[in-house]
Amino acid sequence: MQKFYLILITIFAFLFLFTFFSYEKIKNELNYSKKLNKAYEMYVNGDLRFEKYINKNNLNELKYLLERK
Repeated sequence: MQKFYLILITIFAFLFLFTFFSYEKIKNELNYSKKLNKAYEMYVNGDLRFEKYINKNNLNELKYLLERK
């Protein structure tokens, strides 16, 4: 009976770890998307801090917008 509980606890531990790391990945993606959204907003509004914001947050996929300015 103890082996059964050990196996059951192990399964739940793996499920918890999987859920935790999935949540962390999604949270990081959400934060990155918020940074991209703010950068696009700054670009459209013509904010002078746009270039500094891109470099500070390492948004390499928006570097092409700097060349267009």
